[in-house]
Amino acid sequence: MPINQPVQISINKPARQHGMMIAVPEGKWEEYEVQSAPELGQTLLGLAEKVKVARLRKHPRKPKKKTKKGDVPGEVARRHIATA
Repeated sequence: MPINQPVQISINKPARQHGMMIAVPEGKWEEYEVQSAPELGQTLLGLAEKVKVARLRKHPRKPKKKTKKGDVPGEVARRHIATA
């Protein structure tokens, strides 16, 4: 979902910035801090092109193990019993 409202940007920016500051050491941000917004956008797009998406995809779950259903033989379970 693109963020295009100033209110949304002001609410979401601190949370995202905090997460990025944890992931990347403080000294690594210096080259990005001096860039203008369009320059930073181009830099981030360039970095995104290098991401190997196949490595980030989640693996599908394994199939569930098949279990025996019930302890009653089929002929007993299917037998009609009048209740009225």
